[in-house]
Amino acid sequence: MTYAEKPFYQDAPAFPFRTQILKYLQEYGEDIRDLVRFNVEVVRVEKERESWCLSVRDLRDSSRKSWVEKFDAVAVASGKHIYLHGKRLITGHYDVPLIPDVPGIETFPATKISHAKYFRHPSAYKDKNVLLVGNGPSGADLANQLLHHATSVQRSVRSEANALAITNPKVRDIQPIKCFRPDSIELLDGTILSNIDKVIFCTGYLYSLPMFPKDTGFITPDGLYVHHLYDQTFYSEDPSLVFLGLPKQVIPFPTFQNQAIVVCKIWAQRLALPSREVMRKDEAARLQEMNFDGSKYHSFKFPEDVALAEHWREWAERDKGEGSERGMRPWRWTQERVEFRRGAPRVKVRFLEETEKGMWDYLLLHEA
Repeated sequence: MTYAEKPFYQDAPAFPFRTQILKYLQEYGEDIRDLVRFNVEVVRVEKERESWCLSVRDLRDSSRKSWVEKFDAVAVASGKHIYLHGKRLITGHYDVPLIPDVPGIETFPATKISHAKYFRHPSAYKDKNVLLVGNGPSGADLANQLLHHATSVQRSVRSEANALAITNPKVRDIQPIKCFRPDSIELLDGTILSNIDKVIFCTGYLYSLPMFPKDTGFITPDGLYVHHLYDQTFYSEDPSLVFLGLPKQVIPFPTFQNQAIVVCKIWAQRLALPSREVMRKDEAARLQEMNFDGSKYHSFKFPEDVALAEHWREWAERDKGEGSERGMRPWRWTQERVEFRRGAPRVKVRFLEETEKGMWDYLLLHEA
């Protein structure tokens, strides 16, 4: 989970803690920090003739007045809103938590319900009975952290967990929720949970692009996937607009580094896109492959994630022009890395055993 040109810290565990990830990202971005303008929100994005017109405003200005700036190209990327100087702009998505509409949820105390997005530190749940909803990576990670603080941790699950979403055996997996009541929760098997202090939904996010006019129709009505994209990236009607970081269940840093390199080479006209007709057909082909289930459109489970990153690497390396050897090199999934990825679940089991033995307690208790 490193970028191609920056290895991770040698003394870090196989599954680094979030403080270490934050430090790694801050160091990686240091070289371009002077290009970034922080605390600026993108209010609206519209294409006028040959330019993208962006209405932006300074979040530190109490008047919140907006102004318009023009750009040649726009990239919508995962994360918070970030505004760049020059001719490129990067904004964000993954900001709208998905909390399913479970029957009776409106009757349950709102103060007891939260989402993984708002989780900051397990110590806030000390001596609490916690129910997690969902068994993806967030559900697994939160469960493993909460065990060291909460009185009890249970996890309501509907399906088989992701291969890397491994939890401590002390976490109790239970049936999906049937309904909420004012003072309890009923499961599908009839079990009544009456002593839950906190419910944390680890159920992912809806795609949300409020900066675009509604008639652009980028997002399906259910918010599950982004329309009109070629290769999960390029807006097929106008490739000067791209979406970075949409695929899920991938190893994010190297995967999206390869994607970004491809975008840069396309925009720099060092590589070419196929015809608009071909790009338009790409979405239909992917949907057909996923049996027309939009919720799976951006999902790339192993080994699909490896194939996706390798596809972008091979595309980037088609650039044989002058100076190409001096550019950023994409991440390559060597056979050794693929085998490590395949065996990662075993590594995580061993890592959890190490945490139980106290090997990483100083990080769990003081830094994470």
